[in-house]
Amino acid sequence: DDPSELLESPTLGEHLPQVLSTEEIDRMEQSIDLSKPEGQRNRAIIEMLFKRNYMRKERKNLIATPTGIELIQQIQEELLKSAELTGRWEKKLRQVERGEYQAKDFIDELKALVTQIVFNVKRDNRLLGSIQKEKLSAIEGSKCPKCGRGIILKGKTAYGCSDWKNGCDYRIPFQ
Repeated sequence: DDPSELLESPTLGEHLPQVLSTEEIDRMEQSIDLSKPEGQRNRAIIEMLFKRNYMRKERKNLIATPTGIELIQQIQEELLKSAELTGRWEKKLRQVERGEYQAKDFIDELKALVTQIVFNVKRDNRLLGSIQKEKLSAIEGSKCPKCGRGIILKGKTAYGCSDWKNGCDYRIPFQ
């Protein structure tokens, strides 16, 4: 049995559009309930995206900036980029509110997840650091340091693993 099938999240499986209209943005902002902590959090996230130049308004559209696009491309930990993580957390928080799940258990799970993600990021950074010390062109054709199955190929915007179709997301953007 796959426990992820029990997740109740409207965001799972959805694909976000490349561009949002001003009307869509206004509707999203107006739907945020600031009387609830999650509403305050969502409003803060939207404001942070603008302040850090990850997104901008152009005419009547909301567009990801090159900085925002580069940030997402740099994140190797797929779970951090997915709506799945938010869906999991929202479900657990609703269960805590209803008394169906212990807050301590949720916090313990968060700590374990954060510990694992930090470990993965440090590992990826060490791999990336050791590779960047060599000439990038020299890695082309070498074995993938992440999955160990594929070889490193030169793409249009980055070096990446040839086993990407089977889930390896190892990638080194050109500088």
